[in-house]
Amino acid sequence: MAQKIRIVYTDDDHECEVCGFAYATGAKIYVDGVLSLNLIPRAHCFRGTNYDHNEILRRALELVGIDLEQTYYEGD
Repeated sequence: MAQKIRIVYTDDDHECEVCGFAYATGAKIYVDGVLSLNLIPRAHCFRGTNYDHNEILRRALELVGIDLEQTYYEGD
């Protein structure tokens, strides 16, 4: 099993005279020092690519074979 996961957050921005400012987040995920996944952010007026921190964490854990389950409320 992996000993270390390193996440380096990246970002992109885009400014449009019509739509205004757009911002996107991505990440480079390293497993044991090796770049294993590059989630490239693309800020754009329409259909940009953005990864939130939960998605980035889930993808990092999947790389080492761990399924992440998140819930807001677990009933009685």
